[in-house]
Amino acid sequence: QLQRCCLASMECFNQQDLANVAWALASLGALHDELMTKIANMATPLLPSFKPQEVANLVWAFAVSKRAEPQLMEAVTRCITENLEALSSQCLSTFAWSFAKLGSKDPELCACLSDGATRRMRYFNPRELSKMLWGLATMKHRSDQFLDAAASAAAKLADQFAPAEASNTMWAFANFRYSNPNLLERMARATVARRQSFPTSALATLLWSFSTLQHRTPSFYRSFAENAQGRLADFKAPDLVTAVWAFATVGFAPQEFLAEAAANAAQRPGEFAEQEADVMMR
Repeated sequence: QLQRCCLASMECFNQQDLANVAWALASLGALHDELMTKIANMATPLLPSFKPQEVANLVWAFAVSKRAEPQLMEAVTRCITENLEALSSQCLSTFAWSFAKLGSKDPELCACLSDGATRRMRYFNPRELSKMLWGLATMKHRSDQFLDAAASAAAKLADQFAPAEASNTMWAFANFRYSNPNLLERMARATVARRQSFPTSALATLLWSFSTLQHRTPSFYRSFAENAQGRLADFKAPDLVTAVWAFATVGFAPQEFLAEAAANAAQRPGEFAEQEADVMMR
């Protein structure tokens, strides 16, 4: 009924209305094809007159709904490149996350976003920085200037990251194979202090990231091994394999943990793919 109401009155919508409706319905999981097509067709020619946050909200809605509208996204890309100086850290991170979700790998767009983020790095909060890093890593765009600035900012904000944000941030650096000692030390200390609050999926990703970056502080891995050992049954099969691989790679996992993880996997063999089972039984 809400969608029918929107479709019936959409001809009267202005730019803010279009962005707000798209954002609200996407948040509710209620953006269906007909309505999305209508919003895209109306918004595309009006896009130059949208405010930056309205454009970001619009793109986010389409990304959450996993719907790429080529003409709309081309127009959004032009808006970003032509109005880079007007984009806030929130807008930049939303664009990076959204285009990554939509499978974009446009090198010009990525370069523009990373350049804008580098220049505004001091304004990024942990959530925005995590989304920015995740987006650029997913789109496989590497800029060492951006990574240097992001590593410095992340190290300063280490105590403020939520578990998922910390995990995604370190995942991005690991995917770039970008290792910064100060960043690793501060993030390791901060995440160990809050290890009890990490969901198993975030914990596995964090361990993979630190081991991939060759962080070799035994106390870090022992702390997380003790934490993981008490909730092995909560791990999904891929996450448990990832955690075991990370511990084994750096060689700091207690044998008791590895043995219990293998025993846990043996109790639910149907959940593990053949390769995953091989890793668990090595």
